[in-house]
Amino acid sequence: QPVVFNTEKGIIVIEKDVHIKPFSYLLGPLRIREGAIIAPHAYIGESFIGKQCKIGGEVFGMVIEDYSNKTHHGCIADGYMGSWVNLGGGTSSSSLKNTYGNVKVAGKETGENFIGPIIADHVKTAINTSIYTAKVIGVSAHIYGTVTDDVPSFTNYISKDTLILLPLEVATKVMERMRERRSLSTTDEDKAMLSYAYTETEDERKKHGVKEGPLSF
Repeated sequence: QPVVFNTEKGIIVIEKDVHIKPFSYLLGPLRIREGAIIAPHAYIGESFIGKQCKIGGEVFGMVIEDYSNKTHHGCIADGYMGSWVNLGGGTSSSSLKNTYGNVKVAGKETGENFIGPIIADHVKTAINTSIYTAKVIGVSAHIYGTVTDDVPSFTNYISKDTLILLPLEVATKVMERMRERRSLSTTDEDKAMLSYAYTETEDERKKHGVKEGPLSF
């Protein structure tokens, strides 16, 4: 059951209790922290993978923090992903514009050609979600379809014109359920941090016209 470790460009650090499934290709420089799982047929290169992550498909040039999942097929590259994120099967992102021009992040020039998504903690994506180049996705955003604009925190993103509030109590419940799946309890501090993030991003949601109401497509 072969696994390829390519260290021509940099070292590969595998911490304890990491499980690498068959037919994976790992390209350094790469660090995979303790307890992570690499799915079969994965291509992981030049990245940092946090502890207890579950990673599959193509991941290149990424920083992925602890307890996040990108288990299935799809490509995500040249970006950042926080903790407790779950990307549905087929989720992919762009890191290069069709024009091959420099990339802007949040409307500001970077002088860079390759920048992928910037994904905050607790984000969830539906299957086959597509994320345009260098989009910033806020805390506890839930994503569906094609992401063409930055996404405010605590928002259900159906399209750039359909933004529906994800209530704090729903975000908290989702956090509790995900932590339970890792045999971790949710502390008062965890809840307070999420509540703080919700309060601090209210103006962001108002600016983008996020509406309250039932989730509809």
